[in-house]
Amino acid sequence: MFQGETFTMIVNFEFLWAEPIENAITCMHFKCDKAVCFWYSDTIAKQKKATEKCLKKYCPVSDIVFREVSKKSTSVGA
Repeated sequence: MFQGETFTMIVNFEFLWAEPIENAITCMHFKCDKAVCFWYSDTIAKQKKATEKCLKKYCPVSDIVFREVSKKSTSVGA
C-alpha cells in the first residue's frame, strides 16, 4: 500500500452452521472478504469442505478460517 491509501476488509465472524448456505447468505449480504467460522472440532471436520466450496462459489470471500471452540466453554453456566 502507498502512503495515504486506505484499505477496508470486511470480515464475518460467526458460528459454523449445519448448512453451508447459512454462512454464505451472511457473506453475500455483507460482501465479506474473509470469513472466520467458530464451532466444535467434530462439526468443523464434517462441514469444512462443503462450507469452503459454498463460500468460494457464491461469495467474494478470499479467505476462510475455521476456529475450534471447546464444548465446555460454550455450556450454560460455564
